[in-house]
Amino acid sequence: MEALGAGASVLAFVGLALQSTKVLSQTVSGFKNASRQITALASAVRNLQNILTQLEGCRALSEPRTDVQHLADLVNACIEDVGRYDKELKKIQPCPDGPKIQQAWKKMKTMLADKDLVWKEVSQHCTALSAQLNILQW
Repeated sequence: MEALGAGASVLAFVGLALQSTKVLSQTVSGFKNASRQITALASAVRNLQNILTQLEGCRALSEPRTDVQHLADLVNACIEDVGRYDKELKKIQPCPDGPKIQQAWKKMKTMLADKDLVWKEVSQHCTALSAQLNILQW
């Protein structure tokens, strides 16, 4: 019974990660005239959403023999990072009518460069979670 509870707990975390990723996707899509980095980030976020959706529907998570601790750790790290990315992006998201749009865009470019391109980190989450999904489906 404990294994079923662990699987249900991971599914709850996956659902939370999926919601967080949707919020991040909305934030990223708020940047108009997107640069190559923003376009790549939006693509990585969509990939992450797809993987989380597949995990949410993975039947293996409800099987009592499935060890989900590593997956739970990965999903928790994903939730924390996605929340941090969204918070940082919202701080610098330009107001469409605001006179500070160029200043906000400059901050955005700096943030992406300083973070070694956030999309790389999102892509790493995609890779790790996709590998776990493949293991579960095997």
